[in-house]
Amino acid sequence: WSYEELAAFVYKPKEYIIGTKMNFAGLKKVEDRANLVLFLRDQSDNPEPLP
Repeated sequence: WSYEELAAFVYKPKEYIIGTKMNFAGLKKVEDRANLVLFLRDQSDNPEPLP
């Protein structure tokens, strides 16, 4: 996943991947999505450069 794809998915999962069966409505605030992406990046042993 690119950073942009992940941010789009966590914004509206059911619209990003049609047929997604999850009760997560998404993160509406840009800051919340950015924080999640940065957190996941920090967990990687070999993170991709930020855009």
